[in-house]
Amino acid sequence: MKIEERTYKNFTDLYVDYQTIIRPATVAAIPQVGKRSIGLDVGGSVGITSLTLAQALKAARIDLVDTDCDRINAAREYSRGSVVAPRCGDGLEYLRDHVGVYDWIWTADLLWPNQINDPVSWVEAMGKALRPDGELIVFTGNFMGSRFLPDFAREEQLLQQIGWASMGLPPEGDICHPFAVRQWFRSTGLRGSGPFAVDVSFDPNGVDGAAVGRYLAFIAGEYKRYLKEARRQSVDLPYSDLERLFTIDDKAYFGRNSGPFVHKAIYWRGQAPI
Repeated sequence: MKIEERTYKNFTDLYVDYQTIIRPATVAAIPQVGKRSIGLDVGGSVGITSLTLAQALKAARIDLVDTDCDRINAAREYSRGSVVAPRCGDGLEYLRDHVGVYDWIWTADLLWPNQINDPVSWVEAMGKALRPDGELIVFTGNFMGSRFLPDFAREEQLLQQIGWASMGLPPEGDICHPFAVRQWFRSTGLRGSGPFAVDVSFDPNGVDGAAVGRYLAFIAGEYKRYLKEARRQSVDLPYSDLERLFTIDDKAYFGRNSGPFVHKAIYWRGQAPI
């Protein structure tokens, strides 16, 4: 998936804004552990979520592992002087080298079919890296389920399906759904609960309004790209109406006075055996 000629120069900048926007949802889903815990953020990207967890939990240490070294470099800058320890490397290998180390493990938006071919192996390795009774949180910002076009719900779903196909995702999008995650937990010996839902607010006038504005412009740009592909496929859509909503130059994307957009992030809890 290419990103040039859009709001962000690279995915590192995109993840900085995204992890900033979902901080309240992250806090709502924190592991249920005491202070001074040792945790791991698998696929933690730029580290803002790790910092959010560190502050909310008053953790003793949080290790962060991600395969993208550019994002890890950003994480090192953001986490300087904190208890977060970022490192670049293969997450699955790291987990298998750290059996029984962690009080809790967090993973967000990682277990996707275009990123992870065998999610059960990853969940199994995460479970083994936990201490007895440790907790695994599988979190998804659920941005594949975002709804920014309330007056065009059917059309938005069609556009998203075109986008999913361009990323190699199945028609239903993200495979992080209730049945799959609970099955992964059961098959690897974790006691599972969830899914739980928590609101994510995209408010251009809120405390993180600058990040929200850039993120919404990015989404509008993606939708314009999907709309072009829909036209190529002769999909029945109100093209002129949608194109007006996605105009970025005058910041008219998704309407001028539509207020905050709210959708649901989803997470699951898995408990290791005592």
